[in-house]
Amino acid sequence: MGRTSKSEEHLPQVSEGDEKARGVLAQTDSAQMRTERVSNGDFKMIARRTFIQSLAVLPLASRTLAHGRELFDGSWTQASRQRELPWRMRLPSASGTVPLVIYSHGLGGSREGGQAWGAAWADAGIAVLPLQHPGSDEAAGRQGGVGLRQAATADQFVERLLDVRFAIDELQRRRLSGEPPWSRIAVDSIGVAGHSFGALTTQAIAGQKYPGVEGLSDPRPKAFVALSPALPVGVKMDFAQAFADVGRPFFALTGSRDFSPTQGSASAQRAGVYDALPKGQRALLWLDGATHQTFGGNRVSQMRQDGSDPSNENHSLDRHSALIALATGAWWRWRLKGEDAARQMLESLDGLGRGDRLLIG
Repeated sequence: MGRTSKSEEHLPQVSEGDEKARGVLAQTDSAQMRTERVSNGDFKMIARRTFIQSLAVLPLASRTLAHGRELFDGSWTQASRQRELPWRMRLPSASGTVPLVIYSHGLGGSREGGQAWGAAWADAGIAVLPLQHPGSDEAAGRQGGVGLRQAATADQFVERLLDVRFAIDELQRRRLSGEPPWSRIAVDSIGVAGHSFGALTTQAIAGQKYPGVEGLSDPRPKAFVALSPALPVGVKMDFAQAFADVGRPFFALTGSRDFSPTQGSASAQRAGVYDALPKGQRALLWLDGATHQTFGGNRVSQMRQDGSDPSNENHSLDRHSALIALATGAWWRWRLKGEDAARQMLESLDGLGRGDRLLIG
């Protein structure tokens, strides 16, 4: 099982003088890879793109899950960054091409993060590709609070954004070459989602701005889900200005107990992301009593983070998890598949409690 952080992200402080952000973001790598790691762990040196394409006939190792879903594990290497990017893909049983959501884990997490959401989205006919971000993944979590604080930097934030860009590059390249299982991915219907530090990653990819840094966003994803999002703090920019360029569908999910052990209560600040977003294509799900780890999608870590008697929390946790899965699944079906029935389902979401609220538009 993947390890999930016991601490939340520190908001990256990206300043005008951050040459790392400026320099790295100026790169336009587009899958000119020379080394590829296949799913059985063997390394094959790639001499020419034509040889890469010839490997498309080699099947990835997979296993079949409930409801006919397939699960693939592997990693890609971006030679220009000397960076290996582990991933896990859940492929729905539906025939034909399917949309795909890239999932970015929280600080100290792994490609096994967000399991509940990945399963729910696959059941909704959406492929899901959780990434594992080296430098802010479970290796940092094993070092405790010191390791997590060292991983919550502007440099690691930028690396995460480049990971998402690289993953989209690879999806497009492999889809174009007809390589299975990527040939089933509708690369014109990609979404991005994330929890905590992954939510910040999602916000930047969607178009959130930081002072003095250009080019953080990627125009290719069609819609976004941010679980435990956050407003920028410690930066000289109005919230509405920071989110002014987020013109694509954006769904923020948080709750009354969604706070960070390192930053104190931030639940209202998280919900403020909805208010800062341009009107029209935004949505907010606020769950009364939901904690930070409620939105992580890994039940064991949720209970451990809550620090409470699971017997007293199971009912609320089950209800919250079911609502998150139902709402986000409907969101993806609406925004990535164009299903009007899913829009209607979301607008009349069943199961909301007295203190919960859903805002759309």
